[in-house]
Amino acid sequence: MGNGDALWRRTDGPDTTLLAMTGIDVADATTERLLHAKFFAVPAGARRDRRPTDVTMLVMTAVVLAVFATRVDKPLGALEAAINNLIAALPSALRPVWAIAHDLLIVWAALVVLITLLRRQWGLARDLATGAAAVLAMAMLVGRLANDTWPKLLGDLLRNDGAATYPAAGLALWISISSIASSHLSRPYRYLGRWIMWLGVLGSLGLGVTTPSGSLGAGALGLGMAAAIHLTFGSPGGIPSFTQVEAALSGIGIRATVDEVVRRGGVVRVRVTDANGNDLDVKLFGRDAWDGQLLVTLWRFLWYRESGKTLALTRLQQVEHEAFLTLLAERRGASVSSVVAAGEDSIGDALLVLHRQGAPLAEIEGPIDEALCASMWQMLSALHHARITHGALDAERVFLDGQTVRFADFSAGEIESSPHSFLADRAQLVATTALRFGTEPAVAAAHTALGSEGLADVSAYLQQAAMSTRLRRDLKEADFDLDELRKSAITVSGAEPRDLQRIHRLSIGRVLLAVLLFVAGSTLITGLLEIGFDTIVDAIREASLPIVVLAYLISLLSRPSNAYSLSALSPVKVPFGRLVVLQFAMNFINVAVPSTAGRVATNIRFFQRNGVEPATAVALGAIDGFTGFIAQMFLMGSILLLGIGSFNLNLETDFSTDGLGSILVVLGIILAAATIAIITVPVLRKWVLDAFTALRNFLGPLLRSPRRMVRALAGNCGSEMIGALVLYTVLAAFGQSVNLFDVVLVSIGVGLFAGLMPVPGGIGVAEAALTTGFISLGVDSATAFAAALTCRMVTFYIPPLPGWFALRWLQRQKFL
Repeated sequence: MGNGDALWRRTDGPDTTLLAMTGIDVADATTERLLHAKFFAVPAGARRDRRPTDVTMLVMTAVVLAVFATRVDKPLGALEAAINNLIAALPSALRPVWAIAHDLLIVWAALVVLITLLRRQWGLARDLATGAAAVLAMAMLVGRLANDTWPKLLGDLLRNDGAATYPAAGLALWISISSIASSHLSRPYRYLGRWIMWLGVLGSLGLGVTTPSGSLGAGALGLGMAAAIHLTFGSPGGIPSFTQVEAALSGIGIRATVDEVVRRGGVVRVRVTDANGNDLDVKLFGRDAWDGQLLVTLWRFLWYRESGKTLALTRLQQVEHEAFLTLLAERRGASVSSVVAAGEDSIGDALLVLHRQGAPLAEIEGPIDEALCASMWQMLSALHHARITHGALDAERVFLDGQTVRFADFSAGEIESSPHSFLADRAQLVATTALRFGTEPAVAAAHTALGSEGLADVSAYLQQAAMSTRLRRDLKEADFDLDELRKSAITVSGAEPRDLQRIHRLSIGRVLLAVLLFVAGSTLITGLLEIGFDTIVDAIREASLPIVVLAYLISLLSRPSNAYSLSALSPVKVPFGRLVVLQFAMNFINVAVPSTAGRVATNIRFFQRNGVEPATAVALGAIDGFTGFIAQMFLMGSILLLGIGSFNLNLETDFSTDGLGSILVVLGIILAAATIAIITVPVLRKWVLDAFTALRNFLGPLLRSPRRMVRALAGNCGSEMIGALVLYTVLAAFGQSVNLFDVVLVSIGVGLFAGLMPVPGGIGVAEAALTTGFISLGVDSATAFAAALTCRMVTFYIPPLPGWFALRWLQRQKFL
């Protein structure tokens, strides 16, 4: 088992095992099972895990808490004042309703604590006590920083009249208790607790205990501390007991005895023996399973490659998908684990039951006949002949039954897949057999099955990113070098190498770069001197810090938007979360490499590491940049043709723009020199022609899929609009009221201009262009320069800090 697995094995019998897990006396066993089924989803002492969704929750709540803490002593905003006026205008007869809603949250929290103690859930009791202490301590600290005085916690805990001190420690405490216990409760009570939390917040607003911003701060504190507790001690995943599993199987007509329960990858996997003595494998998607919740399912879909291309929103959809592919593969002649039953029981648990024949490769110890390696390739050929791909071939899903090979677990499978999916399957099988039989026998078997050209094609997919999560873990534990396996495959094939292209620094020479930096720096310094340093400092001091922070948070949304565009263009399945991390890493790369060139080169390397052939990766990087340019032209043309902007190109300003003209001259010289070099140098001319050929080959299927092109353009348009909204928000922080569509034009113009400059990150160039654009919108010179610097801080100088961690993660995982 790997990380995140939870395992129970039957030893003496169902009742004895259940008692051993819960620590309950024999006389109370029946009552205890009923009480657990009614309130708790898991027994005491159940396996716990730390989940990435809790990290996300902790970060988001910390930001919300900090932002609203900075606004405690400031007047209410227009929206918050309007909400307060609406609440004040409600009939006074509703006050008892608000009081009931407010007190109901307190009663619910107290009830959770009481039942936890009565049912001897000592682990949960420890979590609740630690969380309560952490909430109260944090409330004291935040209250002191926000209000310059220590809050009176005892008065705020049960307050139902008058305003509580920010961040409303009582409300935060009850929310925290409910949220900490949520993952331990069965689904009905979990959902009931969430509704009670919302009602408690509304009741606090109705009674005037908190303001809208205060309620958000209290909610952020409570949820954040709950996430911190889950990260510290872990949280259960809703793994059922043997008795619950047997009842669920009985609900779909199968009488069986449970031998083993393990949770892996968010799914409960069960080994059972039916009445006829047959071994069965059961996948159970429990309605009480925390990992089965929609948000966690969505997280796994975005982050893990083996989640497949289609998001299954319900438990039954996941079962139906796997059952259909398994039955279809069996009908078309592939050797797979046959489906015994599938369905949903009376309480909403979805089950898939498969006939277990043989044992997975991971459980077989000792030597195995190398002839089975050839049999694995024959079975994979039969599966692919049925036009089905598996998606996650590893030692856990390849079964050996004597001399027969079977494939199991088609949760990541696809029907009528793209050629890239078939190659990824083959690469996974090469890696799996190499781990078991050694590199030479595995490569030899692959060469026999695929031929020289086929093995060479697969070699491009022998990358960490193309492997399943389990296979990547096995490779890491065995300290297995995939690069050496790829080289061996290329050598044995004797075909033209499909090696990966390295990223090189893209510049025309250090001397020219130094000249351009000097010109850009001179432009900035000249403008700064003409405006006056003191004037700019005064303008920066007048900016609203919370709005600047909001601008930074808005800027983060551009990364998912860019990732969405890339996911539409990619010919292979790449997890969306991995693409988002790539966009964050791009912020660091752009510091050392010119913007457009760095983006294209990094995309090329990343997609090669994810199993895309080098020529296709080059075309993918180029087409991504091209769709971004098309999106810019589309937005600019739409605004100008519709007349919804009022941009004024007649500049009357003291800010010097002579440096911009110098940069344009240098740019023209560079473009002319590059054109001459391409025409006269055969090597460069061949490289450009090959790139255009690859681009044409890549665009063929892409243009035949308008949906993919629309998605790519939509992602880039969204990114451009988010960038413009960041500029608009920064100007609002400086008290400037401008037309949003004019800001879009400025943003696009600056992006085009700075992107064409072979200056790392457009340093100096972008600041000057932004200042010029802001002045054109009617902003005074000092404020325009200050706003331009602030925009660059938000979008360029601060993002490389998290971008460095993202880049290091991608490198450690060998995605770059």
